[in-house]
Amino acid sequence: MDINDLLAHLNRGEAVEGGSELHRVMIDGLSGSITIGDGVLIGHNVVLATLNHDIDPRKRSTMHSAPIVIGKNVWIGAKATVVPNVTIGDGAVIAAGAVVTKDVPANVIVGGVPAKIIKKIETSQE
Repeated sequence: MDINDLLAHLNRGEAVEGGSELHRVMIDGLSGSITIGDGVLIGHNVVLATLNHDIDPRKRSTMHSAPIVIGKNVWIGAKATVVPNVTIGDGAVIAAGAVVTKDVPANVIVGGVPAKIIKKIETSQE
């Protein structure tokens, strides 16, 4: 694993598998777990946030945690944000600057705010 300028501490419940590269990543995993699969590429200034608050103004003072799961061979572009309770499927690509608010299927490209499927990735059979 190659961790360049990792701007966080990996806490209990967070796992990074071999062959993954993280570059200047903000990991907010104080409460929720973050699992990063093998062969994952994470660009600079990506935010993985496991804490969030309620939309209701009367409940905003209470933080809620939920896990983030990143499958194998995922590529997360620079300045993307992944919010709590999201699973990113194997082989997916998250475009730079995307805000991922829902689960991402395997082998798709997502982008935008909020992130939406742009294209299915055709995998080679080699």
